[in-house]
Parts: sequence; C-alpha cells; structure tokens
Amino acid sequence: MKPTVKYALIALAVIVVWILSGQILPSNESSEEDGKPETAVELARMLEVESMESTPKQRFVVLYGETEPNRSVDLKAETQGAVVGIMKKEGEPVKKGDVLINIDPRDRHERLRRAEALVKQRQIEYKASVNLQEKGFRTEVGLAESKTRLEDAKAELKSARLDLDHTTLESPFDGVLESVNGEIGDFVGVGVFGGEGAIATVVDLDPIKVTGQISQTDLPYLDKKNKAFIKLTTGHKYEGNISYVSSVADKTSRSFRVEVEIPNPDRTIPAGVAAELNLPLAEQPAYLVNSSVLALADNGDVGVKHVQADGTVRFAPVTIMQETEEGVWITGLPATINLVTLGHTYVTDGQKIDLAALRMKQKEAQASEEGDE
Repeated sequence: MKPTVKYALIALAVIVVWILSGQILPSNESSEEDGKPETAVELARMLEVESMESTPKQRFVVLYGETEPNRSVDLKAETQGAVVGIMKKEGEPVKKGDVLINIDPRDRHERLRRAEALVKQRQIEYKASVNLQEKGFRTEVGLAESKTRLEDAKAELKSARLDLDHTTLESPFDGVLESVNGEIGDFVGVGVFGGEGAIATVVDLDPIKVTGQISQTDLPYLDKKNKAFIKLTTGHKYEGNISYVSSVADKTSRSFRVEVEIPNPDRTIPAGVAAELNLPLAEQPAYLVNSSVLALADNGDVGVKHVQADGTVRFAPVTIMQETEEGVWITGLPATINLVTLGHTYVTDGQKIDLAALRMKQKEAQASEEGDE
C-alpha cells in the first residue's frame, strides 16, 4: 500500500471517530446543562403573568330544602268524655277561636252551678264570721277556718269552669284544619284520642316558610337584609325574607338551618314542596378569569397560581362564585394579584422566577402588539 493512501485512510478514521464521539458522547458542558432544572430566567420566559385588581361582587349560594308551615299545633284533650261534635272539615280554613271539637259535657254544667252556689254560701259564712269576730264572739281560729272554706270553694268553682271549658277545643290561630284523628262517638282521655295523642292538627300557612341548610363556610357571608329567591319544583318562583338563621350547627352535617318567609295569603303554596333557595351573600373581592387558569392541588383544592413581589410562585385556593360566558368569577384572593394566566403547569408552589426576565418578556410582547397595529 502506498504511503499516501495509508495516511489518507488513517486521517479518515480519525475524523469519523471524532464525529461519532461528538454525537454519542455529549460534552461535559452540555451534560451539566441538561442535568440542571430550568433556571429562574427560563421559567419566567415560559409564563404569562397579568397584574389584576379585584372587583366587589355579590355571590349567591344555592340550597335545597322544602316548604314548611309557619306554625303547626297538635290539639289534645284536657278532659275526658265522648266526642259529640266535629265542627270543621279537614282542609277547611279556620279562624282563631273557632270551635273544632265538642266533647260531651255530661254533668259538668250541674257541677258548675253547684260550685257557684257553694261559693255564695261560703261567702255568707265568712262575712258572718267577720262580724262575730269584730264583736268578740268568734276567735281568730274560727275566722281563719271560715276563710279557708271560702277559698276551697272558689278553687272548686275555678276547676269546674275549666273542666267545662275543656269540652270545646278551639283553633289557637288563623289557619287550616289539617287533620282530625277520630270520629264522633270516640272516647277521649287527657292527651289521647282514638289511639292518637292529638285530636286535631291546625297549621298556619301564611306566611309559609322555606327551609334549607347553609354550610359553615358560607354562613359568615350570609346577608340577611337582602331578598332571597325561591324556586319550587312546581316551577313557580318567589321572593322572600330571611327570617331565621340557627345559632347551633347540625351535629351530623355541621350546617345551619335557614328559614325564608314567603307571603301566602291565599294558601296556594302547600307545605312539603321541594324548593331551591338562592341566598345572597355579602360582597367579596372577586376576579373574572378564564377557566384555563384554574389549577388543582394535590389535596383536591381548586385554585390559581400567582407571583409574589419577590418572584415566588404561590398556589392559592379559591371559591368559584359564578360561571358566565365571559369567564369564571372566583374569590378568596388578595385585593391585587399577579396572576399566572399561561404556563401554570410549568411551575410549582414555592418556585422562584426572574422578575426582570418576566418584565422583559412582557415589554417584548407589548412592543410586538404595537408593531402589528
């Protein structure tokens, strides 16, 4: 082999080895750079951040409940006897003082007259005792005994009147006779009627109450002064006032009972209808954002990522107030925020970015937009 050919082959082999070594084995410099995480500058160039100010916005919380009577009373017998009259029909409107049930008075009228007569007799006896005592013909003890007999007679008279009064059961307020638990001829005892505790049930449906349970997180923001909006399963919609909020949470759900009153003069809204309650909450600082900026924490919290003044990225949980065509209203953030609007998946809570690089990118983007215009 000629020396020139030999030298050429050797040179070619060296070149091939050098080329392959550069492709297969990266240099120390490139290896070190590839092993490093992205720098703060690189992270800044990957993000888009917008400085935003909150807007006061009222939020509504939706609860699910039902309609209930404003009042409901079970009437029970306070004396015994047979039922001789049911004066109203079930479902019929009643006024306060209307007689609903009559119980056989039997000899109660005679007992009352006898008690009245006895009181008159004891009054005469007591008056005579006073006169005798003033003249010295009656001792203090005798006068006291006469006074005691008079008071006993008065007590018997009061008892006889009450017993007679208890033979009629009256409506305690304006409302509707919801139910009667028995028939004429049934015998009633004190608190018992036909095997049931109540003789009749009267309900007051004006106003009618709509009840629901509000969570302990929403309770502090509940605005009791504003109107509540009610939608029944029947499709009817109403406005009402928040009349009651419980001060004690339910032991199971840890929520609080809320009552809304709706005028119901014609009693067209029945009790027991499922309802949706839209309750106004106090105004809170809120932001209108694109749903794409929302992130999910490891524990399942929904939030956003923002950049603090020192360049630290932070995850902040938020509450979704309302979803609209323009975007999503969120709350739970400070009054002003540097919101990560693009690239939030590239950074994690606690990472730092280069603010100078971020500002430079924003200026470049602004200059580019102005140039296009």
